[in-house]
Amino acid sequence: MYLKSIEISGFKSFADKTKLNLSKGITSIVGPNGSGKSNVLDAVLWALGEQSYKSIRAKEGSDVIFSGGKNSKKKGMAMVSLIIDNNNSLLDIEYNEIKITRKIFSSGENEYYINDGKVRLKDIHELFMDTGIGKKAYSVIGQGKVEEIIMSSQKELREIIEEVAGIKKIKKRKEEAEKKLEKLNDNIEKIEIIENGIVERLGPLKKQYEKAIKYRELNESLNEYRYVIYKKQKETLGISLEKIGVEKDRKLDELEKIKENFKATEENLEKQVQLKEALQNKIFEKENSLKEIETVLNINENNKILYFERENNNKKSLEKINLDIIELNTLQDTRKKEIIKLKKDVNEIENEIKKQFEILEKDKEEVDGIQIKTLNLEKSLEKSKKDIFNLEIEKAKLQNKLESKDNKVKKIEIHIKNLEIENREVIDEKHKAIEESNKIVKNIDENRSKLREIQINIDDKFEQIKELKKTVENKNVIVEELNRKLNNRILKSQALNRMNENFEGLFKGVKEIIKSNISGVISPFMDIIEIPEYLETAIVTVAGNSLQDIVVENSSVAKKCIEFLKREKKGRASFLAFDMVSKSKGGKIEKKDGILGRLSELVKYDNQYKDVVELVLGNILVVKDVNIGINIQKKRSFYGTIVTLEGEVIHSKGKISGGEKVKNGITMIFERKKEINNINEEITNIEEILVKEKQYEIKIKKDINILIDKIEELNINKSNIEDILKKLGSEKEKRAYLLNSIENKLEVIEYELKNEKNYLNEIIENSSKQNNEVKIIEEDILKLKNNILELEFKLKENRKKSEKNSGEYYEKKSKIDILKQKKEFVEKNLFDKEEQLKNVLENLNKNNSQRDIYISEIEDLEKKLLKIDEILSEKSGFLKNMQTGIEQLKEEFLNFQNLEKMKIIEIKEIEKELIKNENSYHIIIKEYEVLNDEFEQIIKKFSEVDYEGELDEALLKLPVDILKSEINKLERSINKIGEINLYSIEEYKELSKKYEVLKYQKEDLINSKKELEKLIASILEELLNNFVLAYKELKNNFSYTCQEMLGMAKGEILLTNSEDLLNTGVELKVKFNNKKEQSLSLLSGGEKSMIAVAFIMAIFMYKPSPFTFFDEIEAALDETNTKKLILMLKKFTEKSQFILITHNKETMKESDTLYGVTMDKSEGVSKLLSVDM
Repeated sequence: MYLKSIEISGFKSFADKTKLNLSKGITSIVGPNGSGKSNVLDAVLWALGEQSYKSIRAKEGSDVIFSGGKNSKKKGMAMVSLIIDNNNSLLDIEYNEIKITRKIFSSGENEYYINDGKVRLKDIHELFMDTGIGKKAYSVIGQGKVEEIIMSSQKELREIIEEVAGIKKIKKRKEEAEKKLEKLNDNIEKIEIIENGIVERLGPLKKQYEKAIKYRELNESLNEYRYVIYKKQKETLGISLEKIGVEKDRKLDELEKIKENFKATEENLEKQVQLKEALQNKIFEKENSLKEIETVLNINENNKILYFERENNNKKSLEKINLDIIELNTLQDTRKKEIIKLKKDVNEIENEIKKQFEILEKDKEEVDGIQIKTLNLEKSLEKSKKDIFNLEIEKAKLQNKLESKDNKVKKIEIHIKNLEIENREVIDEKHKAIEESNKIVKNIDENRSKLREIQINIDDKFEQIKELKKTVENKNVIVEELNRKLNNRILKSQALNRMNENFEGLFKGVKEIIKSNISGVISPFMDIIEIPEYLETAIVTVAGNSLQDIVVENSSVAKKCIEFLKREKKGRASFLAFDMVSKSKGGKIEKKDGILGRLSELVKYDNQYKDVVELVLGNILVVKDVNIGINIQKKRSFYGTIVTLEGEVIHSKGKISGGEKVKNGITMIFERKKEINNINEEITNIEEILVKEKQYEIKIKKDINILIDKIEELNINKSNIEDILKKLGSEKEKRAYLLNSIENKLEVIEYELKNEKNYLNEIIENSSKQNNEVKIIEEDILKLKNNILELEFKLKENRKKSEKNSGEYYEKKSKIDILKQKKEFVEKNLFDKEEQLKNVLENLNKNNSQRDIYISEIEDLEKKLLKIDEILSEKSGFLKNMQTGIEQLKEEFLNFQNLEKMKIIEIKEIEKELIKNENSYHIIIKEYEVLNDEFEQIIKKFSEVDYEGELDEALLKLPVDILKSEINKLERSINKIGEINLYSIEEYKELSKKYEVLKYQKEDLINSKKELEKLIASILEELLNNFVLAYKELKNNFSYTCQEMLGMAKGEILLTNSEDLLNTGVELKVKFNNKKEQSLSLLSGGEKSMIAVAFIMAIFMYKPSPFTFFDEIEAALDETNTKKLILMLKKFTEKSQFILITHNKETMKESDTLYGVTMDKSEGVSKLLSVDM
């Protein structure tokens, strides 16, 4: 296998599509620095899946896309393809030629392809696994990375040996097997939890199962005795019911005759009452008219009093307003005087302000004069300073003339000037070096600070991940417990539903009819009604087995069902046929004082079943407690059966039943339904919690992945900063050396400059004439300086005076400001007084208006009082006539009242006789209803008894007392059993079956676990054998390559922990001849490079990579060592292909193929040229 070609498009400096055809042997790529030749290696690394952009000399993904040049546009995508010859099938893929492609778009999105088919990055990694090729393998050695190989950590060196040994795939198999084993252990643990739960339940359930079987046997005997006793009671009650029916009809005839007489008398009384009421209405009308007249008189009397009071009040208010008007007129005059005074004050203040402004203008002229004088002094001072400057220039010229006289002085001066320039340059260079050194130190500090921050951030992220994982573990425990609980609930729900499907708790006959699917059969009565939970005890007690009556469409269907039961000997059942049910005539019951209502009104049902429900439940009244029921029975206000919420029953004849609640088939059906609903609700709640827990777990895992990505990003940043710190450390050392050399140079220049200046001073001292002239100039300069001192003194005095006058000026200006404020205050006071005057005028106007209103009202009231006197006189006479007429009508009304009383006495006598006969009739009716109710109850009980066998003749002959005694014994035996759970029979069977299945599954998983453990052990053995074999071979090879390439140096590869081969690190040791053994980090660059090359060659001796890239691997080597390297590479050219990026002529000479890379700097585009050898 070898690399046939590389295709690059839009990657870094390769803007245009470029194809690099490669042959076997050694191919060298050459070109000047910055031409882009190393970008070829970056392209290969990138195509093989490199994710760290730092490794390919970029900051982020978009940096690898060509960014544009002078005449070239920016590219929107970068693409690199590697075309590989796979004729020897080294890569596990069914192609002789393989094309690996990677693309990146400006959005940052990456795509990977194998033979133009889109794949994952993982697929590319797995394809090259254990081949020596890959982004982290030994087949690609980048620029400056040679030394990094030997400076790698012990763990990294071990990973290189693992790559050589080809054990990455074995490791992957081992990891997969360990994951499967972990999953198996989890499954075994889950099964054991469920198994333990089943075992815990089986013990108590078995006891329930045994009790339920015993209950079933006793219940069958009980039903047989009940069947016989109910049969006897039915026959006895039938005869009694017939006798009382005849007596009932006779009493009814007598009662009807008395009612007719009572009705005729009542009609007579009604006529008398009507006449009396007509007269009473007439009296009422007359009295109403009388009351109306009295009301009119009272109203006018009251109005007269009211008008007198209002007239007096208005007169008093008028007097008060007149006083207020006088007071307001006085206040008006006061305010007008105050306003006149304030206006005068404002004028006086304005005149004072004007006067002060005139004084201020005079002061301003004086201040301005002082400022002009100050300005003239400043100009004189400036002129004197300028004269001194000119004299200084003249003095300098004289000195220059003095120096120019001597040729030698001139040379010295030039030399001094050059030395000074050089001195300044060196000082500038020193300052620049110090500044740059400080910048580097600052940069180092900043990067170290960043590094610390990144490390703190990484540690913080790891802590967050740790906390999140801990949360996930805690949540998993909760989820496991919830799943176990959910499974238990589902199992129980299934068992209960199966019991419902099997109609557990229903009579045998009812079960068989429902199962037979006979046309026209609707359902048991209990299924057509919806019973509130609070009524369950009451309805089960009173309706009992009637709830199992089967509702059918008509009597024909009922007959068909009975024939079926007889023919098939499937038991007995009762039926409710629509055509046999008469409509109910029951009256409404008032719901008060603990009376809840008829049972038929308290349950819910479809309207089509109304008559059926009324038949079964319409004659049953529900009350809160037994006391309320007894009171109703005593008052005879209800003639049916009364039941309490606790299940006490008061029969129509007066019999009261109650006591301990006894469970039966119906009770169990209700309980089972209730339990199914509760379990289903619990299942729903658990499932909702599980969904929430799952969502929370997904969120936490997502958070963990985000944190891992951030840690990876921080590690990349950390690595980048560490590289920067290495470079900055090296740069700091260079700067320190440069600064030292600059300081030495500066010392030499300063020493030479000092000597030249001393020599120059000796020459100047000999020129006395010129010095005298200089002295004269200096004297003139001194005079000018004295003049300057005098001017400065005057200027200072003038400024003091200016400051004083300015102070007085601003003091006067401040006084004007105070006057302005005073003016404002007076004006404000003036405004307030004017506003007060305005208010006084407004109040005065209001009072005048109100006075006119009061005068008008007084005149109006006097007119109304005259009119009231006229009305009172007229109505008083009419009132006396009305009163006389009403008295006559009342006497006539008393006569009618006496006649009505006599008729009422007659009716009461007839009513007594009627009540007596009605009571007698009701007693017979009640006796009949009670007897009939008992008869119906016995018939129902008789039909409800779930007994299907043949009756024992001996039992039929036994008295009822003995039969009841036997029933009591059986009931006591059943009660001794205690709480029973009939569906425990089915549940016990189901749970036992599930337990056996779980045991089998657990055994199967344990066997699988043993097989996996054997597999992991064999994989581990293979892994260690391959590692040890590779290690031994590499150790010998490294020893050989060190001797060959490093001048008989002694090289070793050592294990850090030979006791733990699975986790041991690896380290390299080399001892050169004639040198003591030292750390590899202390060796020179060339020595490090040769050791790294020796290590790589040792690897190639064991397992050569199909193709290998070296970027300037020989950069630190001398000519001799370069030749050794090339000679060693030549030995492997038949097994491996080498692509070298180089500047070395020796390497170029020995290459089989040569490519050149050039770049137009203005364009920034690399071009590839083939060079003939």
